[in-house]
Amino acid sequence: MRAITTVFLLLPACVIAKAGQSKPIIAVLNLKNTSGIKDGEADVLSDRFRNELFNTRLVQVMERDQMQAILKEQGFQHSGVCSDEGCMVEMGQVLGVQKIVTGSIGKLGSLYMMNIRQVSVATGKIEKVVSKDIKGDIEDVVAMLSVIAWELTAGKAPEDVQKVAFEVSESDKSESEMEVIKNGKIYLVMASFAEQELGFSLSRDNLEEIDEDLQDAFNEIFDEEVLLAPQNRLAEVAGDNVLIIRYRMNAYVTEPAPRNQQHGIADVTFSFFTGPTSPEPRYSVRIKEKGDRHWGDETPFENAFEEIAETIEDDLDNNEFIRKFNRGKIERP
Repeated sequence: MRAITTVFLLLPACVIAKAGQSKPIIAVLNLKNTSGIKDGEADVLSDRFRNELFNTRLVQVMERDQMQAILKEQGFQHSGVCSDEGCMVEMGQVLGVQKIVTGSIGKLGSLYMMNIRQVSVATGKIEKVVSKDIKGDIEDVVAMLSVIAWELTAGKAPEDVQKVAFEVSESDKSESEMEVIKNGKIYLVMASFAEQELGFSLSRDNLEEIDEDLQDAFNEIFDEEVLLAPQNRLAEVAGDNVLIIRYRMNAYVTEPAPRNQQHGIADVTFSFFTGPTSPEPRYSVRIKEKGDRHWGDETPFENAFEEIAETIEDDLDNNEFIRKFNRGKIERP
């Protein structure tokens, strides 16, 4: 495995946070390349991650040249490379920073796995850990770095940051993928849930899981393959003589379950439009289901949609509108 050098970015120590509190000064080690990452990608991602941390305006990030100069001047024995908390504390004390941020990135199949942790120089304890499994290409990883930076510094990324990261990732589809979408006849518009309507945020992985469950369900009841399409690309990739499936959340509630878990109950309306510009749906169906109990916010929500997907497969297979569409009896625009 190639050596990963440590790179830092310096901001003036006089920058003041809100309410007169000084922003913590942090040193960010380069991401450790665990497997499947091309030469130089870990370094580029590390630099971009530092920029995203700076863009939160919640921390000061030490610059590489000054960091390396200090370590050399003080005769630091690890050459800027640390893998354990003890070494990080020693480095942080030499540099005069409050926190050390370190992490790794690896690839398994089409899944990138990032693990970031923040260590307190004062206590030597890990203060925060952010882990992300990112499906797709390296561009999808870049799009997610801003979300990771906010989660590390503030605990949660603003909704607009999450939205931009998702849209950027979706816009990175290759031309060949777009051609496949253009050749489709049935499209399922990809999920988009506002944090305000749920009370919590969903990651891109959560949304993809929901989309794929629904896509599989609709594939079971239509004679044509159902393709996923982002809302912002729908007019571009879908022409006339197609079926567009959109869905909206009517309500989502939870109810308590044993062992401090909860059930998610989702009430969703699916609407079928014969064309991307059709103002009114040709058919709509409302489905309400309760999912298996689980901890947290995201998993009960996903479980509710798993039940909705099963209802689609079981109850819509003999639906009159679906049967007519499969027989070509639905008049197109």
